[in-house]
Amino acid sequence: MARVGRALAEIHLRRQVPHKKLRDALRPGYPFGCKRVLLSNDYYPALTRSNVELITTPIDHIDQTGIVTIDEGRRDVDAIVCATGFDVRHVLTSMRIEGLDGCLLEQAWAGEPEAYRGVTVAGFPNFFMLLGPNTGQGHTSAILFIEAQVNYTLRCIQELGTQGKRYLVVKPAAMDRYNQELQKILRKSVWAADCRSWYKTESGKIIGIYPGFSFQYMRELERPRFDDYFIC
Repeated sequence: MARVGRALAEIHLRRQVPHKKLRDALRPGYPFGCKRVLLSNDYYPALTRSNVELITTPIDHIDQTGIVTIDEGRRDVDAIVCATGFDVRHVLTSMRIEGLDGCLLEQAWAGEPEAYRGVTVAGFPNFFMLLGPNTGQGHTSAILFIEAQVNYTLRCIQELGTQGKRYLVVKPAAMDRYNQELQKILRKSVWAADCRSWYKTESGKIIGIYPGFSFQYMRELERPRFDDYFIC
């Protein structure tokens, strides 16, 4: 599938960009799908306009009036737009979320968020997330994942009511097992290839994407495994 996608992308590039030098600058040097695939029929034409210049030389620094590249080239600008993608490393860090024994979520994650099925976190009772770690997807609607997570959360809350208990919290061993299996699959995926993306941390750990189909994730969350939880 990746080979087919790359072939179609190459055809699209050649049709819309007549100049070889510009095509070479625009052609990614990483596998198809390593970064999020975006579909557009006006991006390339915008770059071929006479009043547009594509500069690939890395930026050395930005000062009060413009951008200076590492070759000492300078370009004065009125505005700079940074299209850097999503920041999934620091999700929820703007809020103070305190778990058992006073542990803070930000400290527990230490820049590499992980959760059990992307919903619950060991050490944080009755804490449920929507679109948590490893639940991003680049191929379908996030609503499918959110609906599955909401239903999962409701079933957990209903179980507490049924048992007359105060809280439930995922067992550390269950969360570790889930994430080890997840990372084992992800290491063999195109997202682990040599490219920088918002899917990964600086260490290369993939925290933003789910490696399977949406129906697989929905099936996983259909019935909570309460054996993986402490219910108190």
